[in-house]
Amino acid sequence: ARLDDRARVSLHGQSEDARLEVVMATDEIVVVRLERGTLVADWSHHRGGTLRIEAPGATVDVVGTLFQVSADAGGSRVSVARGVVSVRGTAADTRLVSAGRSWSSSVSA
Repeated sequence: ARLDDRARVSLHGQSEDARLEVVMATDEIVVVRLERGTLVADWSHHRGGTLRIEAPGATVDVVGTLFQVSADAGGSRVSVARGVVSVRGTAADTRLVSAGRSWSSSVSA
């Protein structure tokens, strides 16, 4: 599926459990909320703008890359196949995750 003309995305998980909501979409930023499931996205940097994924325990800002974000009630995992993403955890610490790397959060109930 296409989120807009900058992104190709697919959402994986049990159909009744996987949840993705578009919160805002402008030329500068597209914000989506991933509650459950795995989002695989290819975001093109050629048109500019940022894709932001809000997931349990993490906020992921993408400028142009191929990546995935998995979310469940326990937290989120970000994996990058190409490029770099910026991830902010619940403690407001921001990290860059580059190709071949991943980052995980945990959320206490």
